[in-house]
Amino acid sequence: MRVKGFGTGVMRSMTSRGAASAALSALALLLSAASAQAACTAPRHTRHTVTGSKVVAYLVRQPASGDGKGKLVGCWRSTGRRVTVARFAWDYLEQDTISSIHVAGRFVGYVFTFRDHYGGQHVRAYSYDVRDRTQRWGTTISDYDAPADEGEKSAVRAFVLAKDGAFAYLARYTTYPDGTHAVRFFARDGAGSDRLLDEGAGIDPASVSLHGQTVTWTHSGVQHSGTLR
Repeated sequence: MRVKGFGTGVMRSMTSRGAASAALSALALLLSAASAQAACTAPRHTRHTVTGSKVVAYLVRQPASGDGKGKLVGCWRSTGRRVTVARFAWDYLEQDTISSIHVAGRFVGYVFTFRDHYGGQHVRAYSYDVRDRTQRWGTTISDYDAPADEGEKSAVRAFVLAKDGAFAYLARYTTYPDGTHAVRFFARDGAGSDRLLDEGAGIDPASVSLHGQTVTWTHSGVQHSGTLR
């Protein structure tokens, strides 16, 4: 049965209303995404910001009377939710520093160094899952006990982070009390404890790079590669 009056004019009206509703829904989604992106904008007083496709990471410092504290913040871009990845502080006796900040996928990777007024040094590296708000991997790079003059000091020369939270780091070590030096390149991933990828002064820090899960570097001009598992 055909109903009189229910013709093309009514159909066009319904189609127009449907198109308008779809357009409004799409606009709402765009505005929501833009709002989340804006929410991940680092405050003006931050000193180091790293932006990835899914995560933004930055350092916030709060100095006060010569002493101070701060934190490494990660922001999940799709929602604008922020999380404190790590905290650090400094005064005339002790100092924490965060360096080598990288982002990949939903992870933030960084190096944490603690120093005391005796000359002691303790260096760690971590990766943190910003979406799930959990630490992924962590490792001890070096420990040096100044009063005993025992252990190792280190300086991280290169650091790369994969999208699954695995990372690799190149560091120069000084062993005490004999003062000998070494350069070692390690991977920290699902294989367990740190894996030695290479060692030797001929490793070029500037050559270290990551493509997917494959890390590459040159040693005395010869290219090498390894896989983060």
